[in-house]
Amino acid sequence: MHYNTNVMVDDNVGGVVKVGDEIIVDRERSHFFIGYGRYFTPGMRDFLRRPDYFLDRSPGPFFKCDAADTTTIGVVEIDSKKFVVKRYNIKGAWHFLKKFWRPSNAMRTWENSHHLQQLDINTLVPVAVIEKRFLGLLRSKAYFISEYTVGVRGCDYFGKDAQPNPHWVAVVANVCSMIETMRSARVVHRDFQYGNLLIVGEQPLLLDLDHMKLHRCSSSHSKRAFERAHCKDLEHFLEFLKPNPIAYKMFVDAFYKLNTLLK
Repeated sequence: MHYNTNVMVDDNVGGVVKVGDEIIVDRERSHFFIGYGRYFTPGMRDFLRRPDYFLDRSPGPFFKCDAADTTTIGVVEIDSKKFVVKRYNIKGAWHFLKKFWRPSNAMRTWENSHHLQQLDINTLVPVAVIEKRFLGLLRSKAYFISEYTVGVRGCDYFGKDAQPNPHWVAVVANVCSMIETMRSARVVHRDFQYGNLLIVGEQPLLLDLDHMKLHRCSSSHSKRAFERAHCKDLEHFLEFLKPNPIAYKMFVDAFYKLNTLLK
């Protein structure tokens, strides 16, 4: 499926604008919203006006809710449907000054989600992005909204106390298939670890796409930079698996075969 993510909207145009057949943009002086029209219900409009109200009063589950964190991640219900909301918090004036002029991490995640979908890599289904703004341009808090998917976090599936089950072999193979696709597309996650996988059946979904990077590899130097970053991703993944020796060995063996095939 093709996703229209190259949305160009005149900064002087306010209100709700429909872009193509799927994407809706709502730009006001106080916020910027981009999302799929099929989700733009009265309940979503209410959430757009008061995202903190919904998130702070949600019964959960919460995946990250420490007030000291730069992000808050929880599940909210809108029009009887569950969504995952990741709020990118602003921690003081200095943090705001570093963030207000850049594309938000929420927007990066929106773009990266669509890029993964185009590569047939499983991730949470993107729904919308909200950026709180001053004077229409200066960014403050931002929110990435995705569909809620029931699954097991990789840190629980392969955690210290996890026991092997008959699905492990297939899951490991599917993670390796994901890695092969990412390598072919020159995609680096930059925080690749089992905690950023959601296991649904035997399929892994890739999470936390804030810092994902696409390498162009237009020169020998950029190709070497990608290879270093790709290896760092794999080393980082294995480091988190060490508390579970069985899972660690399975992935070491799988990565060895994978690297042999990729050479």
